[in-house]
Order: sequence, then C-alpha cells, then structure tokens
Amino acid sequence: MPDAPARTPPDDAETLRLDDALKLAGVAATGGEAKVLIQGGAVRVNGAVETRRKRKLVEGDVVEVGDDSFEIALSDDEDDDTDGAADDDANGEGDEEEDAPQLDDAELARWAAWVQDRVADDDVEAVIIRLGELHPDALEAVFARLPADVEEHVLNALDEVLERAEEDDEDVGDRPMQA
Repeated sequence: MPDAPARTPPDDAETLRLDDALKLAGVAATGGEAKVLIQGGAVRVNGAVETRRKRKLVEGDVVEVGDDSFEIALSDDEDDDTDGAADDDANGEGDEEEDAPQLDDAELARWAAWVQDRVADDDVEAVIIRLGELHPDALEAVFARLPADVEEHVLNALDEVLERAEEDDEDVGDRPMQA
C-alpha cells in the first residue's frame, strides 16, 4: 500500500506527531506500541497508510486504526477564556496550556471506556500510569465522564500509590548511605 500523501504544513501551523496523537487518543499505551502500529501499516492518515511515526499532523487530519478513527483538533482559540483573563501578559507570554492538544468527544469517551475496563479488570495501576500522560484539562474531562464509583476507585488507588511512594522516600532517608 502506498504511504499517505505528504502534506507539508505551513511553518506557523500547529502540528502533532502521529505517534503522540495515538498515545493521546488512547490507541497506544506507549511510544513503542505506537511505533509498532505505525510501522506495521495499521495506521491510516486521511485514508492512506502512514508508516512515518514522526508524521506531522495538522488540524482536521483524520487518523484511522482498525475500526477506530479520530480527527485532529488542535486548540488555537485565543478568545476561549472562561475566566475573562487576557491570554498574554505584558511580556507577551501566554499560558503554555493553551498549546496542548484537545481531545474530542469520541477520544474522551474512548479514554473513559478504557479506564472503566481496566478498573473492572482490577488493573488500576495501569490506569494511573496512562492517565499521567494526559494534559490536566483532558484528564479532568475524562474523569467527568466516569461513573462516580469508578472515579472514586481510581482516586483511592492513586492515594495509596502516593502514600507508598512517600513511605519509600522516608525509608530511603533513614538508611545510611552506602559506598
């Protein structure tokens, strides 16, 4: 099958790498998994097979993996401020989170379903690891789609992991240094 036709994005266009898009969409758990999918010919961009994992995607590109598909939606809305605050300060520095890729409804639903499935399989630590990859706004949107009991289960598991990490840090601090 031929590779997807190259569309060179304008120099000032926001882009997202294909492998990163697969991770954000929840299609691949890791960069390695994304690489295998892409280089194995399982990914299509705008209807054509794409084997370059660093392929730059732009707003409106459609990515397909098997029966799943999603459209790239990069946020560049300067007037989408809910608190009415200005986007840029006097130095011209804006909020870095404005540049974060946004997940559409289908992607958020996919993430929420994935979380529910993993919680049902009692694989909550995998959920915590994967959710750590999400932008805070996307994470909040995923949690908003979860049933209250699933959300509570994940948050309780996260608390346990954090408590264990703190205990491990304290234990390490109490041990004498070894040469």
